[in-house]
Amino acid sequence: IVDLVKGVLVLERQNFPDTRRAAAFAIFKLLEGLDSMKDNAAINNIPGELKDILELLNNTVALDNDEVVVQHCLNALELVDSMMKKMLQPKQKKELKVSLFLDRL
Repeated sequence: IVDLVKGVLVLERQNFPDTRRAAAFAIFKLLEGLDSMKDNAAINNIPGELKDILELLNNTVALDNDEVVVQHCLNALELVDSMMKKMLQPKQKKELKVSLFLDRL
């Protein structure tokens, strides 16, 4: 999927705006689906492609003239940022300690 999206966004920069919009939205939805996986499985599933995805999104934001395509790419970049922060922050366990003062009775 990433290669197809890359082909559309890179090779079709001047033509077919609806196709480019759909490709940018598809990469966003792909990342959104991966983000919904538990235990940072998203990053673990795409480590090799993550660099390519980030490069593609950043280049598209910098070079594309279509504001809809750019917005989809910005949304995807924000999502990747959020995914990385979740992965790097350790989960905090919440504990509730209850103590009974039975010895006072």
